[in-house]
Amino acid sequence: MRQVLIIFFILLLSAGCAAYLKQDESNKKHYLQSHAFFNEKKYADAAAGFRSFVEKYPDDERAADAQYFLAYTLSYYDNKDKDYEKALAEFKRLIVNYPRSYWIKDAKNSKAQIEEILKLKDEANYLKLENEKLRLDIKKLMRTDIEIEKKRKKIK
Repeated sequence: MRQVLIIFFILLLSAGCAAYLKQDESNKKHYLQSHAFFNEKKYADAAAGFRSFVEKYPDDERAADAQYFLAYTLSYYDNKDKDYEKALAEFKRLIVNYPRSYWIKDAKNSKAQIEEILKLKDEANYLKLENEKLRLDIKKLMRTDIEIEKKRKKIK
């Protein structure tokens, strides 16, 4: 009877290990497919793949890497649809959720760079608005000057 129990537990353990290995292989395939999309310059597909990997497997050993590459993809220079606001949120999520990640230093540096980029964009937008206001003020002053000049000529 004891031998039957031992065999039963060995079979049970083997089945559990097999299921775990099968799941790990699926996780790995998902992760690698996301990298393949990135390498093929399919950045939207890569970002979606990394995002779904992190959502489905947040405790996987590759989850922190997927989180980093999600943020990296969203801010990648060659990505025509880059989104610095979303990338910043994803870098922050990496820093909070995976503080011991290999990528933490890069994430903090990227976060700081993106914050500076966004600050400069805000300043540029502000200056564009101010420039437009000044342009309109100059036009208004020119019209006023022309009107004053016309009135002055009539008086003479």
